[in-house]
Amino acid sequence: MIAFAVVAHCRTHFHSNVRKPLTDHSAIPDELCDIHRLVGAFRNTTTAHSESNLATTFPVGFLDAATLRVPDVTAVQTLPPPLVERFRELVETVDGPHFQVTEPVRHRLVEQLRQSNLCGTYCCLWFWITL
Repeated sequence: MIAFAVVAHCRTHFHSNVRKPLTDHSAIPDELCDIHRLVGAFRNTTTAHSESNLATTFPVGFLDAATLRVPDVTAVQTLPPPLVERFRELVETVDGPHFQVTEPVRHRLVEQLRQSNLCGTYCCLWFWITL
């Protein structure tokens, strides 16, 4: 779940050839810039490019409560709990300002879609959702 949150944060806050970052409209507070940069580095070395030798992989065994045996083991890559807490703080802090920036855009899109061809709208939304 942390990896998904990291990817979502990075897609909206860091440079892209496809879209402008939200930081063009709303700044990351100075006191959270360190965790913002660290999350970006974590995404690049662990989530997006997991073949990197900078990735830290933890084996995780699943204990069956009924048999007290381990039927499976997997590998996970995550942030240490103190960094997860700082990341949560970052997300909660930027959520309000980003909502103020994105909500008018969402309303305009809803209005445009209400006025468009329903078949075309359905196909467009289906394509967008499946990306």
